Formats: sequence, C-alpha cells, structure tokens
Amino acid sequence: MKISLEQLISEKRDLHILYLYMDDEEYKRQILTFIEEGIAAGEQVIVIENDKFTVELLKVLNSHLSSIELGAVHFVNSLYFYSSTGSYNPSAIFKYYQETIQPYVDKDILFRSWAHVEWPSANEPHHLVRDCEMAGDSLIKEHAFPQVCAYAKNRTPANLTKLLLETHSYILREDELSLCH
Repeated sequence: MKISLEQLISEKRDLHILYLYMDDEEYKRQILTFIEEGIAAGEQVIVIENDKFTVELLKVLNSHLSSIELGAVHFVNSLYFYSSTGSYNPSAIFKYYQETIQPYVDKDILFRSWAHVEWPSANEPHHLVRDCEMAGDSLIKEHAFPQVCAYAKNRTPANLTKLLLETHSYILREDELSLCH
C-alpha cells in the first residue's frame, strides 16, 4: 500500500512513521514539507532537531511563512531531548516527550511531531531505542497524533534498521508511505 503522508494524516491521526534518509537535501525537503503541510492543515508542529539544522530550517521558513505561521512551529533541541540526563535514557525521554506534547493535549489542539534521532556512535545499546520507540508509540496511540522519526540511513546499522521497522507502522520513502509490517 502506498499513500501520501498528508492523505494518510487526513484519514488517520495515530501514525508512527519511520524515515530513513539518504542525504541532507532530501531530508531538508521532507521536513520542510511536513512543517508547511502541518501549518496549512491548521496544526501546531513540534520539531525535535539539532541546533545547527534548526538555524538552516528557520532561514527557509522565515522566507516562506508569516510570523503567525512561524508561531505554530515549535523547535526542541534534540541534544537536550535525547540526553538531558547525560545519556540516552528512555524513561527520561518519554517524560520529556509527555511534557512537550501535554499543552496541546490539554487544550485539544491538533499537532504533529518530527523527531530527528542522531547517534554519536553505532555502538549505542539498541534495546534502549526499542524501549523508547515503543513508549513513543503508546503516546502516539493515546493522543492520536502523527510522529515521524528520522534516522540517517548510512549511520543506522542493519540490526537497528530491523528494530526500527518492527517498532513503526509506516516507512516514508521519497513522497510515499508504505506499511512496515
């Protein structure tokens, strides 16, 4: 089954989507599309991203969006998000994620989220990634929002890719979604 992201979001809100990107330009195009389509749909957009890339995104967004539209985009520092306790800790990440989305949940505001997951090395304990992705999946189902988890394909070992395909419902390739399972 292949479908566009926006079409699927309009039909189903609780989406946990894996995006394994190959190059930075394609990544930038995908995230900008995700943000702009979210704003066009009247949603708030949470972007968990590193500071360097956030600056690049803001340069582009500032030239395309009004200040009101920009106010619907909320950036979270990915370094702090994933390692606020000094290491990759799924329970701390889950708690921080809950705190991040809670204002939108409390006010019944539609939102979507994009998380760029970066690893300092391929030797990270992959079972922690599974725990974190499964906890995130429960939040996505409970609060019915779309979440894209972006990983650099060339820095994601095969065993981690397999785990990610098992913990996400859909995979984003170019401009189409496919079922993971």
